[in-house]
Amino acid sequence: MSAPPPDRLYNVNVVSSDLLPTPEEVKRTIPLSARADEHVYRSRDVLRAILERRDPRLFVVVGPCSIHDLDAAREYAGRLKNLARRVERSMFLLMRVYFEKPRTTVGWKGLINDPFMDDSFHIERGILLARQLLVDLAEQGLPAATEALDPIMPQYLSELISWTAIGARTTESQTHREMASGLSTPVGFKNGTDGTLAVAINALQSVRHPHHFLGISQQGQSAVFHTRGNAHSHIVLRGGGGRTNYDSVSVALCEQELAKAIKLLPDSPDAYFYLGKACLDAGDSKRAAPQFDKAIQLYGNDAKTAQAAHELLSKVFENLGRHGEAQRELETARELARLGADVIAIDISPELLEIAKANCSMSNLRYEIQDASALSYSNAMFDSVVGSSVLHHLEIEEAIREIYRVLKPGGTIYFTEPNMLNPQIAIQKNVPWVKRKLGDSPDETAFFRWPLRRLLEQTGFRDVRIDPFDFLHPKTPIALIDGLNPFGRFLEKVPVIAEFAGSLYIRAVK
Repeated sequence: MSAPPPDRLYNVNVVSSDLLPTPEEVKRTIPLSARADEHVYRSRDVLRAILERRDPRLFVVVGPCSIHDLDAAREYAGRLKNLARRVERSMFLLMRVYFEKPRTTVGWKGLINDPFMDDSFHIERGILLARQLLVDLAEQGLPAATEALDPIMPQYLSELISWTAIGARTTESQTHREMASGLSTPVGFKNGTDGTLAVAINALQSVRHPHHFLGISQQGQSAVFHTRGNAHSHIVLRGGGGRTNYDSVSVALCEQELAKAIKLLPDSPDAYFYLGKACLDAGDSKRAAPQFDKAIQLYGNDAKTAQAAHELLSKVFENLGRHGEAQRELETARELARLGADVIAIDISPELLEIAKANCSMSNLRYEIQDASALSYSNAMFDSVVGSSVLHHLEIEEAIREIYRVLKPGGTIYFTEPNMLNPQIAIQKNVPWVKRKLGDSPDETAFFRWPLRRLLEQTGFRDVRIDPFDFLHPKTPIALIDGLNPFGRFLEKVPVIAEFAGSLYIRAVK
C-alpha cells in the first residue's frame, strides 16, 4: 500500500505563507528614541490618573476612522497637537490611529493588512509604515490610540500606543480578553454591536484577572505568556442596533449595570466607593450607605475616606435641600443619622430642640443648645457642617469663622440660604413692613453669592461652589412639591433666569 500524499491533512486551504521579520528586527529598523519613550510613558500615566479620578480632565480619542493616507495623517496630527495645547487644562487629547479594520463580512482590512489598497497584502510593508507613523507621532508628543485586532501585532507596535480599544466584534473573544490582560496600556472595551452591555462587562471582569496564553516573543518564537491582569480597563459606549447610547440615561443605566457587576470583583475600596456613587446617582441613598461604609473601612486613613463620606453627605443634602423649608433641617438630620452618621443637631432655642426631639429620636442623633457664633466644641472636631436657612440669621463673619474652626482639615460645609437676587426675597428682607408682616426678625437677611464666596475664601475655605436653585416658595404645600420640582429644575438650567432662584446651594472644603 502506497503512502498517502503529505498535504492531504495539512494546510488544505492554505495557498502559501511568507515569513515576516521578527518584532525585534522591526524595532531595530525603526527604533524608539528616549524622548518618544518618555512621552508614551507619561501619556499612559495621565490616562491612568484620569481613570482613577486623580486627574479631573476628560480624555478624548479623536481622529479618522482608519489610517490610509500617511501624509494626511501627519498633517492631521500637527493640527491636533496645536488643539491639544489649547484645551489641555480640561481635556487630554489622543489621536485615533487605527491600522486594522474588523469586518462583519469582507472588505479592506486596514493599512497593515493591505497598505497599498490594491489586494497585494504586503503586510511586511504595512507593519513598517504603521510603526514609522507611530514613532513620528510620539516624537511630536502626540499620544496615539489604536484598536488591537490581530493578537500578534502588539509585539510590533505596543510600546508606541497610549490607549487601546477592543472592538465591538472582538470584545466577546477570549483571545482578545487574554491579550488585553497583558497590554501595558489602559484598555477600552466597546459594547456589543447590538448595543448591549453584557459582553463588555464580562470582558472587564475577565481582563482584570491573570491569564496564560500563546503568542510570539520578540524573537518571533512561539511562547506562553503569563499576565497579571489589567486594572485600567473600562467600557466604551459605541451605540448599536441603530441607536446611540451616550445620552445621560444610557450612561446612568451603564453605571447601574457596572455597579451590579462590581459585587463580583475582588474586595477593594474603590469598588465599594464607585458602587456607592452609582447608587446615589440612581437616587438610592439607602443602598449607597453600606457601600460607602465599607469603602471607608477599607481605605483606613487614606484621604479617600473623607471623599467617600462627603460624596454621600453632599448627595443626601442636595436631595433634601429641595424639600419645603420647614422640614429641611430635621429631614437632613434624620436621613444622615439613618445612614449611619453620628449627628449633633444644634439650635439656640430649647423649645425648638424639644419639638425636634419629639419628632425624631435616634441613638446616633443628639440635640444640643449652642450659639453658632460661639460654639463650645473643640477645634477640628467635625467631618462636615450642614445647615438650611441658618446663616442668614447670624452675624455671618463670626459664624463662618466658628464653622471653619470646628471643621476637620478636608472637611466640608453644605448650606442652603436665601438668594438676595430673587425679587420676592429682596423685598421681604429689605422692606421693613413686609418683613414684619411675614414674621421675619429684624436682623434677618439674604445673600448675594459673589460676596459670600469671597468671605468663605478669605476665611480659608477652598473649592467654594455656590449655585442658585429652587424656584418653589417656602410655603409651597408639601403635597405639591414633587409635582412642581421638575419645572423648577428646568428653570435652574436656563441662563440668567437661574440667577433669580430662591435659594443658594453652598459647598466648600476646609
